[in-house]
Amino acid sequence: MRDRALLAAGKCAVAFPAECAESLPELYRLWMAHLDDNIYSVREDAAIALGDAVRAYRQDALDRLLPWLRYILNMDIHLEFESGH
Repeated sequence: MRDRALLAAGKCAVAFPAECAESLPELYRLWMAHLDDNIYSVREDAAIALGDAVRAYRQDALDRLLPWLRYILNMDIHLEFESGH
């Protein structure tokens, strides 16, 4: 159910970007939080929803997402290095 809700919110943002703009801070928080879910389909649909946000809001979405993604990727690299993998 959560995975479909994530997808629906992303599709809504594409179809109605102006109407969804006020909800974006909460939507981004939910989409990003679900990227770490233990259920594969939830992670996948959260990623698709974030892609939809980029389609709808273009540079504004990238400006919000890229720093967070860089932070997460950098954190993962450091964890792998420290564990020896």
